[in-house]
Amino acid sequence: MLKTIMIITMLSSGHNSNVGFDSMDKCLEHRQEVINQSNDISAVCIYKKKTEIDFLAERVARNLMVLVDAKLTQLFHKEMRE
Repeated sequence: MLKTIMIITMLSSGHNSNVGFDSMDKCLEHRQEVINQSNDISAVCIYKKKTEIDFLAERVARNLMVLVDAKLTQLFHKEMRE
């Protein structure tokens, strides 16, 4: 799966920032907003391929959310019975 990243560079200082987006359209939309803020800013959108670590992190986050949801539901039901 591809993800989009915008690289923003301040031309006078050389400072770089990166921002991730889910689609190229969203990145290009925000890129124009960033460029309109100053003539001293350069921004480019590129695709970034997800790594195995990205997939594992998403899977762990999903599993953790399911676990928390199940525990909260369990606590809620316990409180309702009392």
